[in-house]
Amino acid sequence: MKKVFKASLVATTIALAFAANAADVAIAPVTTVTNEAVLTKTVIPAATATITIYNRQELSAGDKVTLSFPLGTVLAAGDVITINKGAATASFTAPVVTGATATVGPKITYELALGNPLLANSKIDVVLPATYVPASGNVVYEAKDGFTGTVKDTTGSGTGTPNQAALIKTQAQEVVSLKTEFDGFVQRLARNLFVDTKGSAVSTTAAKAVLSVQQPTATVTAAIVANQDLVVLKADGSLAGLASVAISDGTNTVTVPAANFTASNPAAPTVLDTATFDVSAGAPAALVAGTATAADWTITATAAAAPATIPLRTFTVTRKVTYDGVAPTADHVSTTAFAAGEFQLDATLVNVPYLPVGYEQFSSTVEISNLSAADAEVSVEAVGKTGKKYGPVVLSKKAAKGAVTSFFESDFFTAFGLAKGSNEKLSISFAIDANEKDITVVPYYREGTARVNVIADQYKK
Repeated sequence: MKKVFKASLVATTIALAFAANAADVAIAPVTTVTNEAVLTKTVIPAATATITIYNRQELSAGDKVTLSFPLGTVLAAGDVITINKGAATASFTAPVVTGATATVGPKITYELALGNPLLANSKIDVVLPATYVPASGNVVYEAKDGFTGTVKDTTGSGTGTPNQAALIKTQAQEVVSLKTEFDGFVQRLARNLFVDTKGSAVSTTAAKAVLSVQQPTATVTAAIVANQDLVVLKADGSLAGLASVAISDGTNTVTVPAANFTASNPAAPTVLDTATFDVSAGAPAALVAGTATAADWTITATAAAAPATIPLRTFTVTRKVTYDGVAPTADHVSTTAFAAGEFQLDATLVNVPYLPVGYEQFSSTVEISNLSAADAEVSVEAVGKTGKKYGPVVLSKKAAKGAVTSFFESDFFTAFGLAKGSNEKLSISFAIDANEKDITVVPYYREGTARVNVIADQYKK
């Protein structure tokens, strides 16, 4: 046991010793570009930068250091590179730039010259000139023994990634989010009107969804267009066809062109751009393009003889932006999709897909359990076996609070104008004025003394 313990201590000591021999590399400033700039091969502007090297192993006279850059980095052979050694007593030869080839990026090399060694844990700055242009990837540090060629100072964990550091970092050109969802509540009986006390509808005539577009607050270098956060301008400065937002309810789609976005101040990137979809109450039997204003896009419906029914549907918003590619790179198309909310009935809606009503041999009943603290009004509507529609109509009795209320076949006779001998098969929907969590619907019918349970769609929810 003692031998094993001693061996463990030795192994730990060796591991710590190797961990101490570690060069760490950092670069500042790191150039920030947008993801779209990378995808479209947009030229990054020239800049200066400083590579800081924290050597974790002593380097001696004659040792050679190489800094390798990713392909695409611009460092000219005649560039003047300087080394700031601070208070270190070591000296260095003048750094030399080896230009890039078709497959390998440029390199900077220098040697420790005559004099004292560069002690472990020293800090050296290698300053790049203003003609330097970074590329996507890392600068990689390597030190070799000047006599044997053995690689030194190989690992580390400090201020930068061991032995290398990224030249650029990327971020999105813009941040897109859904600021306001559709959440209109439709009246149970007047299905062409919204409820004015719920959701984002400010009256019974409208419900809105708003899509927001925002540039990141950080400075973005080499953005496709530095001060334009909606689209990339063509050479003629036109916005036409470059950005659009489409909204769909799964059946119909309306597209908002770039000109219909609310404009933000390009000089203030924290200001939101918005596209507003406005659905008016008398409208949406079918969603089609209406007239646009500078601030919003109104979705209206085709004319209808009777008041249109607001569709109880979910909505999605998709935003599409085209960014100009730098030849020979193709344009980059970016799309972002969001769930945009829904229109729902102002009630707990439960459907019983099959209930026989008016048959001589059957007697149907629907039990409604209401665990809320108030009696709940119940309205019903149905479609029959031949497609005939019934209702909606409010039943004369309510679902009693904290109780189970029975709704009999006679209640449906009265509501729908049916009687024994009607022999109707109904898909019947119950709109109950209570929270869904408090309501349970249990339908069944009797044939003689036998009871046949019927399934409601609550089992799907």
